[in-house]
Amino acid sequence: MRNKAVSGRWSVVSLFRRLDCVSRFLFFAFSILVLTGCGGVRRYIPEGEHLLYANILDVKMEDESDPTPEVQEALKYARNYFRQKPNTKVFGFDRLRVSMTVYGWASPKDSSMWGNYLRRLGQAPVVYDEGLAYGTVSQLSGLLHEKGCFNSKVTFDTTAIDGKDISICYHVRASQRYIVDEVVYRSDNEAVTKLLRQWSADALIKVNEPYDQDKLVAERSRIVSNLREEGYYQASLERVTFRVDTTYDSQLLSIEVRVNGSGL
Repeated sequence: MRNKAVSGRWSVVSLFRRLDCVSRFLFFAFSILVLTGCGGVRRYIPEGEHLLYANILDVKMEDESDPTPEVQEALKYARNYFRQKPNTKVFGFDRLRVSMTVYGWASPKDSSMWGNYLRRLGQAPVVYDEGLAYGTVSQLSGLLHEKGCFNSKVTFDTTAIDGKDISICYHVRASQRYIVDEVVYRSDNEAVTKLLRQWSADALIKVNEPYDQDKLVAERSRIVSNLREEGYYQASLERVTFRVDTTYDSQLLSIEVRVNGSGL
């Protein structure tokens, strides 16, 4: 990895050396504008508020041990659930928030075509919003529940950086994912019950796999599609319900899939 980084660095240096004098001047001029321009956007930020610097995701199990592979899999898209994300940085450098700098080149009171163009081209400074941070906590909690980590907890705290920016750390303390121990298919229509059992070999909800609400949603669609292909044209998503029972074991659950066959 280090060799790649060194190689990449020398590639940039080699490219810079091939630039002519005018290009080098423009490069330096742009760099200075970017590096000094971040301060200009602070005129957009109300007194007492802060730029969002970073979102940090701290994931551990309830006992503070490292997350299990099942929990890691459940949270692999967790960052998509952040309600706020910091301004884009170049190469990860804080001072190289180019899009925000471009936005700041226009005065907040500049309603000219040029001012509006710069604001459209750039990115407005992302100001920390506590309400959105709580919204992220709610979304992450919902994600954990959907993935079978029913007893998990999510909290957050903030850290001030240079008195100007704020970093948010979301602390996830995940419970073990529940495992599907049994799947039962039922209907008040005997013919439908027979079909459900025939189709069970291709079910998307599988025994010995972690609970995943997305698979229940997909299974509902699969059942409705199969029923319609069999001539049950009144079949609908509303007719397929699930009953999840977690009471008989601390880590196992059973799922009853029921189809309302009345009037089909």
